[in-house]
Amino acid sequence: MNLSSLRVSLFIRSDNGQRGGWLGSLERAASDLDPRKGSVEQ
Repeated sequence: MNLSSLRVSLFIRSDNGQRGGWLGSLERAASDLDPRKGSVEQ
């Protein structure tokens, strides 16, 4: 995955507003990119 698609995905996640701000977006992106972690917020 390249940086621009990651950035776009972060902005989309941020707009969803489930967890506001960059921190929530980064955390969710990290867990999506690491299948071993699974979903933290279920």
